[in-house]
Amino acid sequence: EVHYRLLPPLSRGLISRHFEDMSFQVLEDGSLEIFGVCDNEWEAGRLLMAYGEYCIVLGGPEVKAWVDRTVNGIKRNYPD
Repeated sequence: EVHYRLLPPLSRGLISRHFEDMSFQVLEDGSLEIFGVCDNEWEAGRLLMAYGEYCIVLGGPEVKAWVDRTVNGIKRNYPD
């Protein structure tokens, strides 16, 4: 399971079909909430990280855990 939100300005274009069984919902603020299926959390996380600060990973559990570990590791390596 993959669940994420794309924030403006990325939510204004076409949706790339990176995952199986994708569906989306346009939210009031113009962002897109997207659902899909992927059998490789590393691939899904890596792809979503490429969206940078314009992507919020909300789930599935494995993908969110992978992104959380990666972001926390980056923070440790680049302290203020």
